[in-house]
Amino acid sequence: MQEDGLLYVLGGCVTVVEREEFPARLNLDLAFRLVVTPDEEGSHQMLVRVAHEDDRPVADLRVSFEAENFAHELLREGDTFAGTIALPLRNVTVPEPGRYLVEIREGDELLGRVGFIAALPAE
Repeated sequence: MQEDGLLYVLGGCVTVVEREEFPARLNLDLAFRLVVTPDEEGSHQMLVRVAHEDDRPVADLRVSFEAENFAHELLREGDTFAGTIALPLRNVTVPEPGRYLVEIREGDELLGRVGFIAALPAE
């Protein structure tokens, strides 16, 4: 995030995170786009979980947001609201090299999943 409130994405998605030693901080942010419909108006709570590929949890982060103003006069049936959330993962520490998953859930529903590899620098 920049101080002007805009999200700048350079390079898209990180698939390999190289660190000199482990445990190591990720020093990354996670950005995702939310699309909600009028029937989803109200309060939402999501869980963002970082875990080793064998399901050992590394970090759980909670995200809450309010979907409101669906009664706006310019909205038509079928319209949606979309927004982007940037979640800092900078201080999440991965314990060792390996494959990790970041999952986003609302209740029992899996909304998205992305994987990455944490590794020592290639020789």
